[in-house]
Amino acid sequence: MKVKIQIPEYVQKVSRMLSKEGFECYLVGGAVRDVVMGLDPHDYDLATDALPDEMLNIFP
Repeated sequence: MKVKIQIPEYVQKVSRMLSKEGFECYLVGGAVRDVVMGLDPHDYDLATDALPDEMLNIFP
């Protein structure tokens, strides 16, 4: 199943910042469910392999 989703720029920016620092970042949770159900997501959850201290360095 291929699904296209319009991800807001602010979510893409967070993902790019994590990727730039060598971390993985995935869209998860309710946004994925909403897209599969044909609904527009109202919020976006991201999962990453960055640890909390690493996140603080990227997003002070």
